Amino acid sequence: MAGYSSRIQLLFRALALAFSPVLFGPIAGAAVSEDQAVYSTLPSNDPLRAFNLITPNGDGRNDVWAITGLDNLGSYHIRVTTRTGQVVFETDHYRQDWDGTHRGQPLPAGVYHYSIAIAGQKKAVTGHVTILY
Repeated sequence: MAGYSSRIQLLFRALALAFSPVLFGPIAGAAVSEDQAVYSTLPSNDPLRAFNLITPNGDGRNDVWAITGLDNLGSYHIRVTTRTGQVVFETDHYRQDWDGTHRGQPLPAGVYHYSIAIAGQKKAVTGHVTILY
């Protein structure tokens, strides 16, 4: 029965992340495996996929923010901000290496906004990435 409760909690977390742009505090003790994480997916004609979860705890799973489809783009600019707009990560050449830090320091657990501005497109791709410890 205890495992059933953790599955319900995980489902609630996934639903909250999918429907809420703001997380009202860190989720203590969260353990999410790669097959349980949720992706932000663009329409099927767009090959870009941004993973919306980072768990930078050194276990080798979800330790960095994964984005697929960047190789298919020309020029782009990625920016990650806090909910108050502070830029915590920015790049024009993402190498699948952002680990939820800013200036070498771990960021607090929570939800961060990202935008991917693609050359030649009027509207940036936007979404949220959550950091859990």
